[in-house]
Amino acid sequence: MTLFPDQQPMDVPEPEGSDAKEVFAFFGLCTYNIQVVEQGLINLVVGLRAKGLTGLTAQKFDVLFDEMGKKTLGQLIADIRRHIAVSSELEDALTTALQERNYIAHHFFASHDVDFMSDKGRVDMIRELRRSIMRFQTLDRQIDLIAHPLFEKLGLTEEIIQKELAKKKAEAASKDL
Repeated sequence: MTLFPDQQPMDVPEPEGSDAKEVFAFFGLCTYNIQVVEQGLINLVVGLRAKGLTGLTAQKFDVLFDEMGKKTLGQLIADIRRHIAVSSELEDALTTALQERNYIAHHFFASHDVDFMSDKGRVDMIRELRRSIMRFQTLDRQIDLIAHPLFEKLGLTEEIIQKELAKKKAEAASKDL
């Protein structure tokens, strides 16, 4: 589920140049989208687990979110597989996302050590990050298609989400005063 549910997935910007700051900016945008996917998976697992609970309270929801927030991406994916059958398309996307997330988090800059020292190499790095961003955004939309109906059944309606979002926006606006 997107971190900012009233916004459509952002268009992935075109790079303005090839300097190191551009690479770092796209790396940041990529890791942001990874976190969006991770949060979507957390939301989905919480929904799947909550579906089977009786006497669901806000406190039980909070406990579930705390537990799931401590899991790795691989553990979250395994948990989803235990609860529902996923399409082969989603299965492939989840497997790819896990591999790609680990590569970006642990090996991206090391594998581009020479590239980072040239304009063309940095452009190639940015292109790779942009493709990853788009894949993570697509996966997030796939997760939303499963999570939204599930949360509706649990009573978390679009109206409730919009009210909570309005509160968050008011809080954010107050920071700019």
